[in-house]
Order: sequence, then structure tokens, then C-alpha cells
Amino acid sequence: MKKIILCIMILIVLTVSLCGCTNKQNENDYRPIDNFETIQSDGSWRVVYDKETGVMYLIIAGYRERCITPLYNADGTLKTYKQDKGE
Repeated sequence: MKKIILCIMILIVLTVSLCGCTNKQNENDYRPIDNFETIQSDGSWRVVYDKETGVMYLIIAGYRERCITPLYNADGTLKTYKQDKGE
């Protein structure tokens, strides 16, 4: 019985050590998208706009995940880059 428990413990240790964990961000998290142009960037987030429509988006990229959401004006309309150029 002790040999079985020892074997199971060794297998668990080997499995955990061989899997490895990393917090390194994937270099492809910010691969360029042809129709988006970056306005502002800081670490894990970017504000971009669509070159065709001018609509602005917030892109948040983290470890193995990415989110994109449009930005809205106070009145609920989509924020466009053309509106913000003069500000």
C-alpha cells in the first residue's frame, strides 16, 4: 500500500512539474488588425478606431483572454474618432 501511495505522489509531482505555469503575456495578444488604428495604449489595454467607420473601441488583453467593446458618448451614441480629433 505504501508503494502505491508513493507512486501516486511521484506521479502528481511529475505531472505538476512537467505542466509548468507561466504568466508571460502572449506576443500575439496585440497582433495588428488591418482595419483598426491605435489611438492610445497603456500596458494591457488599447483604444483603437475602425478606419472605415471611425467607431472607437477599447481592447483589453490579458493572459489567454481578450475583450473588445465599443465606446459610447454620454447620450448613448457610438463614439467616433472624427468627433474627438479636435479635443
